[in-house]
Amino acid sequence: MSGPVVELEDVWVRYGPTVALAGVTLRIGGGLTLLLGANGSGKTTLLKVVAGLRRPSRGRVVVGGVEVYRGLAPRRPPVTGLIGDEELPYWMSAREYIEYASSIAGASLERAWELAEKLGLSGFLERRTWALSSGTAKKLLLCIALSTPSRILLVDEPFANLDPATVSTVASLLAEESRRRPVIAATHILPPQLGGVRGAAILAAGRLLRYYDLSDPWMVEEPLYKARLSLEPAKAIEAAEKLGASEVIVRGGEAYAIMNGAALKACLEEGLCSGYTLDPSRLSPQAA
Repeated sequence: MSGPVVELEDVWVRYGPTVALAGVTLRIGGGLTLLLGANGSGKTTLLKVVAGLRRPSRGRVVVGGVEVYRGLAPRRPPVTGLIGDEELPYWMSAREYIEYASSIAGASLERAWELAEKLGLSGFLERRTWALSSGTAKKLLLCIALSTPSRILLVDEPFANLDPATVSTVASLLAEESRRRPVIAATHILPPQLGGVRGAAILAAGRLLRYYDLSDPWMVEEPLYKARLSLEPAKAIEAAEKLGASEVIVRGGEAYAIMNGAALKACLEEGLCSGYTLDPSRLSPQAA
């Protein structure tokens, strides 16, 4: 999908005296986009605005070419996903819920069973939903969200309440999904395994502090990447400094360099690093 898939212009949302979004202007393209910030920063409210679930007090919202809040009734945007805390029907088993939710959401039941297996739900399918832990319930909801077709996928706090192994699995699933359709994920957790990020919006107290365009990693001028160096620490520090790394971290016999896109590209071309990810400490309200 070329061009922005989501456009917000001067969007304000108020809940009584509380300002949840304050003049947010943002354009989001394809791939995986992160909405980052602490709890209460406005991430979930922004997703609800995009999904047509919360009319802004002011501003314009266009999603997939649809101006969502034109007229009295919101127009249905081409999105699906997991937004906010959803209550599961307590009288259903996990298996019954997958079958029921798939039928009403138009989801692929075959894909839902495949995801259930990947997320480790197989041993919980006969349990009633009220007996599931918060993490297992999150996996169940992710099964439906990821298997429901739409032009755009929205997910709210996809890594919350999950064990480290499942966080890694969900990170891989989101990266894979973002190659098929745009994915917007609101999170205050940035897993080191999360790849394929094309943009990151930093929110705090309802305001957009910064948007990082990561669609071309080599053009990123700020030191946002954390590269794992493939040399022994002493040599790694010298090599990283020559490449222009802003910082080198040695931990557990391994060396990591914080660098910008140009330095990262040189590091990879010279075979000096064996992998890289975004540095969570740089993508935060404090850093922005």
